[in-house]
Amino acid sequence: MKKRHMIFAFILLLVLIVGVSYYNYDKNKYVSYEKNNSFFPDEGEYTYTVTKFFFEDISELTVKVDLLEAYDHGSVYQISIQYDDIPQRYYYTADRYEIGLFYVADDTIYLMTYHDEIPSEDTFLSDGMIVYSSSGEEQNPADYGMRIEYDDNSYECRFWNPLVESGYYCDMVWTKGKGLTYFRSGFGAEGDPIEIELKSK
Repeated sequence: MKKRHMIFAFILLLVLIVGVSYYNYDKNKYVSYEKNNSFFPDEGEYTYTVTKFFFEDISELTVKVDLLEAYDHGSVYQISIQYDDIPQRYYYTADRYEIGLFYVADDTIYLMTYHDEIPSEDTFLSDGMIVYSSSGEEQNPADYGMRIEYDDNSYECRFWNPLVESGYYCDMVWTKGKGLTYFRSGFGAEGDPIEIELKSK
């Protein structure tokens, strides 16, 4: 009987060791890259003051940052506005509440918008628009008009569709230690505008 108990205890211990190892392997695989970019916010919900939000009469709203994927050299986050559905939310198939998918590396932030699936790391690096770079590097595959202004603590990226007067425009300001502190987007002469600013704590 004693021998049987020892065998059972050994098997149980072996199962626990294998299980813990498997859990750690999966966890480490998911968090293979740890964010080390002080211009991008951590996961969570943030309060923004509203200057313009379509035709809604509101003073504040919530913006959520979600970690979606971790690659070898960076992580993919989604930044989205949390608010009730309104008719102006969708522009054709584009969801205006989705500020974008962002690939975040140590010294660069790439933007891709309106994707049903998470792009691969290589796709972000080749097709993504750089909206922050510690060196001021530019990458603009869509051939938008673009203007960048930056210093040690702030990085502003503006881009717009130059082909039509009613084209899309966007303005993002990234601030060291705070993340996305200002966001503005719309069409043409203030068509369906969104303009929000991170509320100071």
